[in-house]
Amino acid sequence: MPKRLPFLKRAEPVAEPPVPGPPLGLLFFAACPLFLWVFHGSFIGLVAAALLLGLFATGLSMIRQGQRVQAAYDAAEVAYKPRFPRKIFGCVQIGLLVIVLAIPQFASLWVPFLVGMLAAGLGIAAFGPDPMRDKGTDNPEFVLRQRAAELIGATNAALDRMVADLSPLGDAELVRRTQAVQTAVMRLLRALSSDPSELRALRKPLMKFLQMLNFEVDRLVDSWEGEEAPQARTRYVAKLDALARAFEKRARKRRDSETRDAFELETDLLLDRMTHESAA
Repeated sequence: MPKRLPFLKRAEPVAEPPVPGPPLGLLFFAACPLFLWVFHGSFIGLVAAALLLGLFATGLSMIRQGQRVQAAYDAAEVAYKPRFPRKIFGCVQIGLLVIVLAIPQFASLWVPFLVGMLAAGLGIAAFGPDPMRDKGTDNPEFVLRQRAAELIGATNAALDRMVADLSPLGDAELVRRTQAVQTAVMRLLRALSSDPSELRALRKPLMKFLQMLNFEVDRLVDSWEGEEAPQARTRYVAKLDALARAFEKRARKRRDSETRDAFELETDLLLDRMTHESAA
């Protein structure tokens, strides 16, 4: 039975470079009284002070990271919300530190908890909450570009897996032919990706092409050890060439029907080939 093609997954956003934010180092001086425990307290006090200083430093570090993510989010036209609310978590850590320090000063626990919640709330108010929703992802143009990128990535992954399935057969010519088809298909898809709507219209025939080629690869692998191996090889080569020609013809016909002439498509293909050859 042919293997199932991979599901198209949501592409991960490209990480933005770190962006400097407001200085937070001065806030560390708020923990100066803890250093008195280090120099004048007992061993237990020293350990407690070290843990509390570590908690405070971790909270400030989380806020700092959250500011960098916020700056990248604000600068980007399209951005995803952070998976982890760093600024909120950092402020909560500082609030927890305040609770621990306030507990010995009050007879009841509700006052330290109230003070700690107030400290966390003031921190969130000062530094702002983390972005809570995606930005720009509902733009129709972005959605089309995203889906086009997912389609190209999934196609390349499926063809890579087929080449990997053929490699153990030890037939370098078959692998070379399949890789040549992969290169031609990917070059054609990249040329068409300048207009994502064209790729969307080509999705159904592309999926059909991949399913049929995947079936032929599986059938060849299953027949390789038997007496029908030569016939299976000949059949696979013929089907590979036929599928590649049929898909290319369908894609070119689709491009021509969208008012772009053959010369423009050939130019896109040539530029794509030159780009990848120079990169190699």
